[in-house]
Amino acid sequence: MQLLIQYHQLYVNLSSDSVKEEIPVTLEQLANVLYCSLRNVRFILKKMEHAGWICWTAGRGRGNRSQLTLLVSADELIVREMKSLLARGNIKAAMELIRLPDVGEAAKAYFAGWMTDHFGYEELHEDGKKLDILRFPVPRKITTLNPVEVQYAIDQSLVNHIFDTLVRYDPQKRTVLPHIAYHWEVNEERTLWTLYLRKGIRFHSGKELQARDVAYSLSRSKHRFDLPSSWLFNLICELRIFDPYALQIQLRSPNYLFLRFLASSEMAIVPEAERGGEEAGTWKPIGTGPYRVKHYDEYNCVLEAFPDYFLGRSQLDRIDIWAVPEEISISEQTKKEMHLLVSHGNRNIIPPSADWKAESRLETGCNLLTFNMKKPGPHQHPCFRQAVHHAIDRDGMAAYIGGERPAFPAQGFLAQAEEGGEDPAFDRELAKVLLRSADYKGETLQLHLTAWHEPSGRWLQRQCAEAGIQIEIVVLPVAEMFRSDRLREADLSLFGIVAWEDIDLSFLDMYQSPSSIRAHLSEPLMRKLDRLADKILQEPEHSGRVRNIQRIESLIRDSHEVLFLLHRTQQIMFNPMMRGVRLNPNGWIDFTKVWFQPGMKEPWIYYSEESQ
Repeated sequence: MQLLIQYHQLYVNLSSDSVKEEIPVTLEQLANVLYCSLRNVRFILKKMEHAGWICWTAGRGRGNRSQLTLLVSADELIVREMKSLLARGNIKAAMELIRLPDVGEAAKAYFAGWMTDHFGYEELHEDGKKLDILRFPVPRKITTLNPVEVQYAIDQSLVNHIFDTLVRYDPQKRTVLPHIAYHWEVNEERTLWTLYLRKGIRFHSGKELQARDVAYSLSRSKHRFDLPSSWLFNLICELRIFDPYALQIQLRSPNYLFLRFLASSEMAIVPEAERGGEEAGTWKPIGTGPYRVKHYDEYNCVLEAFPDYFLGRSQLDRIDIWAVPEEISISEQTKKEMHLLVSHGNRNIIPPSADWKAESRLETGCNLLTFNMKKPGPHQHPCFRQAVHHAIDRDGMAAYIGGERPAFPAQGFLAQAEEGGEDPAFDRELAKVLLRSADYKGETLQLHLTAWHEPSGRWLQRQCAEAGIQIEIVVLPVAEMFRSDRLREADLSLFGIVAWEDIDLSFLDMYQSPSSIRAHLSEPLMRKLDRLADKILQEPEHSGRVRNIQRIESLIRDSHEVLFLLHRTQQIMFNPMMRGVRLNPNGWIDFTKVWFQPGMKEPWIYYSEESQ
């Protein structure tokens, strides 16, 4: 397949989209296109000639160029290879092909056609049992299923189905509910918590969950400062096991919210038996949750209902999720057969049939832009940051990335009821005045983002250019975006933050996490925020916590070290056969509540008065 990818590179870079055309070229040019040495170019050309894809005539004499003839369309080869891969069940390789840059319409059309036969609801009968299976696409890759590494909403949603936490949080009642732990006690200082565990809870491997597993789960990320959730685990200074089903947690300082921390997906319980796998890099996603992992890679995750789940088995037997690029055009007929369509603000979705149902909500969280205050540059001047703030037309950005307004200008982390109109901050002339005050000399700033946020980044780049600010965009793979070295390199970063069900703790996590905005905040601002965060954790009353959260947001907003950009609208549309569908705060649904209405065609009559 690597040879095909290299041929695609040649075709895209050298061909005028017509085959059998002689192209004058040098080996050096080919080496640049293929990112390899001259020796490797010769080897690659021989393999392509042998495959019958090219005709190669080497130039004779100094200064004479060689002649390369591409004999077959790259799209034709990609479709041919895709058919073979899909027939052999190598879906991952096929997905990598369809994600090649500038892949042709024929390949996209073939893949879209394949989806028609594979996505949607399917009812299977195996060994006398009926299985309800749902397959559907999402526009983002799956990054991780390790709870302590989760940063994206799709990963968090999957983690919440695979793993359980000690307790659950009810956001409507602001109440902590028993889950793995059925009872708990706390000392008067709120520094020592004792938890008592249910007996008989089993991991997907069959092993019973005990206190050692909890202690391992709550300590495995301590001192891992590269993890987004490390700050949560470092609240704990000691774990004591005094019974297989009971343990104590000693905290470094008083914390009225600690039980709510234990309800976050980052603190999900994993088996201690996986300790060796984690150290060796072979860790497996084994939890106690309602679904267990049958298969997963970055393109595909298959979950199966866990029959021994301690709260009862789910009705949906299998969930099969595929990461499909947004640029793949899906026919209306295919959409009808998918049963479920999901969008998180990058595009509007239209119901393929009038009887489909819809759920939508403004996401809890926002997209934002951070200035790296730990790196020198023009952004160190407050007037420069204010200039960028006023140069961005957020309302225009929302319309650009989503069409009919699935996004709205943000003035803070949480969406306000009155938001949805024009951006009051947009003032290009004021931006130019502020730039002069900042003595900006036209330096280019590097903006880091992932492909998901590239449309917003391109809009921001154009808006800043019109105000006289030069920005270079660097698109990073998801796995690299929040690495500490990448965060240090960036002048600016653009990304999104979506809340958990616990809004207060989500807000704290937004700037406490080392791989979020904290990585770029200035030291003076960080010290102020940390003092307020300590007050929040030690504040017994909800009203007091809210006041301090509002102070934190005001400090962040007034510093212009972080610019709030957009709130996105989360949308799902689904076939009326699906029941129990509800959007949660991070824009996904709880599949444990989903069930399919059985068909009523040709019933088998077991008993009827008329038959007597």
